[in-house]
Amino acid sequence: MDHDLLVRAARMESEALTYALGSGESDVPVPTCEGWTVHDLAVHVGEFCGFWGHVLCEATGRPKPPLPDPPTGDAVAPWVTDAAGML
Repeated sequence: MDHDLLVRAARMESEALTYALGSGESDVPVPTCEGWTVHDLAVHVGEFCGFWGHVLCEATGRPKPPLPDPPTGDAVAPWVTDAAGML
């Protein structure tokens, strides 16, 4: 796969997740992740994006903006959007 295709795929997936976060309850269980809620999954994805965003910034010599701690409730969707934007 080429780089641009991978970037578009990551952007589409993060947009789909944030849309889903804004469309329902964040305390709903995730059937494929036993013991996790939608909020838990969103925090996991946001932290993943924040970590790899940091790695990429460090590798290119660009300063990485700080990723704040994950919020609770409905505020998690924009937080995930910001974290995914770092990638």
